[in-house]
Amino acid sequence: MPEKEEEEMGYYEKRNQGADYVTKGIQENKGKKEENFRKAIKYLDDAISINPYDHLSHFNKGVAFYNLGEYKEAEDCFSRSEALNESVAGRYYEGLNKMELGKLEEAKEILERSLELTSEKHVLRKDIEEKYSEVEKRLEEEKESKKELDEELEELEEESEEI
Repeated sequence: MPEKEEEEMGYYEKRNQGADYVTKGIQENKGKKEENFRKAIKYLDDAISINPYDHLSHFNKGVAFYNLGEYKEAEDCFSRSEALNESVAGRYYEGLNKMELGKLEEAKEILERSLELTSEKHVLRKDIEEKYSEVEKRLEEEKESKKELDEELEELEEESEEI
């Protein structure tokens, strides 16, 4: 079936075309990835302008931004998607994105919610558990690092008082 001109495409066609480009972006080699993710964002923007309440369009747009390393934009998309319809995949990607932004406490809470939403046999369960463990480890490392810095600062303050 020949492709329609973009102007002739309806909402579902644009949404599906955007989702297809997200999939292609994930599967393609590095050179084509960015091009496919940019196309996905364009189609998904069109779909969202027609129906701003479609959580899947917001989610897929977030995945495209996430894969482009544009985490702030992805954060906005995932938040909109999850506000419209909470899902395991949505929460998982939102948690991954928060980790990339360095918002580890928020990532932990979101991944924890993902675990609550999944059964033991869910396809993402193991991935969510691994990321949850990773974020806990990073938080513990941050806590230890802060403790060491506080101790060093305290020693410096004591030394400066002696002078």
